[in-house]
Amino acid sequence: TGLIGEAGGKAIVDLLFGKCVPSGKLAESWPMKYEDCISSSYSMNKQRDAHYREGLYVGYRYYLSANVKPRYAFGHGLSYTTFKYSDMKIDGNKVSCMITNTGNYSAKEIVQMYIESDNKEFYRPKLELKGFKKVFLNPNESKEVVFEINDRTLAIYHKDWIIPNGTYTIHLGSSSDNIHLSQTILKEGNVYDVPTVPSWYFDLEGIPTHTDFEELLGRKVVEKVYKKGDFTMENSVDDMKDHSILMKIMYKFVEIFMSSGYGWKIDYTNNAYKMMVVNALNTSMSGIKSSICMKNYLLEGLVEIVNGHVFKGIKTMFRK
Repeated sequence: TGLIGEAGGKAIVDLLFGKCVPSGKLAESWPMKYEDCISSSYSMNKQRDAHYREGLYVGYRYYLSANVKPRYAFGHGLSYTTFKYSDMKIDGNKVSCMITNTGNYSAKEIVQMYIESDNKEFYRPKLELKGFKKVFLNPNESKEVVFEINDRTLAIYHKDWIIPNGTYTIHLGSSSDNIHLSQTILKEGNVYDVPTVPSWYFDLEGIPTHTDFEELLGRKVVEKVYKKGDFTMENSVDDMKDHSILMKIMYKFVEIFMSSGYGWKIDYTNNAYKMMVVNALNTSMSGIKSSICMKNYLLEGLVEIVNGHVFKGIKTMFRK
């Protein structure tokens, strides 16, 4: 059901008791375990910024390309009826197929269109979602679903949008790992120079290193260095902990407070605990203030004290 909101319980009841037929699809992949996420070994470490070392291989693009089976794939969804895909056609820039409700309940299906390129000069995911259509069907009813493809559908970005030469396979399916129909087209692309990309982005062996990431970006990745006097309400406890005994105490308090749900054990090998702590310690002071609806200037005063303005900080705390 995803993030359904406060009225979601009533919707679930209607689905479970058959008043409605579910038709939603997962907008993200659910892995078997956290370690299956390619970013698990380097995210939430010492760096403040998010480093997308995996490049284009985010979510289903990685799982399919690296042959890592998820628990539930991107685009997965359940229904009380069944659907048949047939009669796929490619006519110019139109891709179409027939969808038939072969079950006993009126329902909706979401048809997903993915592309696959055989060009090996550029690194790119095995499959890329390029469109989806939701269609309502009564039992035994059939409807045609039509997608439009254009140059941007096939293109990748390399200094500009370009289309590499080669064969492109158009896939139609009910999820990223449940393809029903496929056809290929031949495309004469642009003239281009082939970029140099680290080998990991082609073979997907192991994990991408920091060096791989910098080579992919074409520049050094430099973390911002904070110093006393520069802090604002947009800085976090983690930013300021090495510059103030107050923030060291607050840092330790957060670690202990968050451990209450995990047997009072500060355990960074526990991914759930680690996520909670890192999220709290990297939230800006203004974010903390708004989230707990503080109406005083306590946090503003703390920031002033961290910056070395002790008396100004104390005075700020007592502002009305």
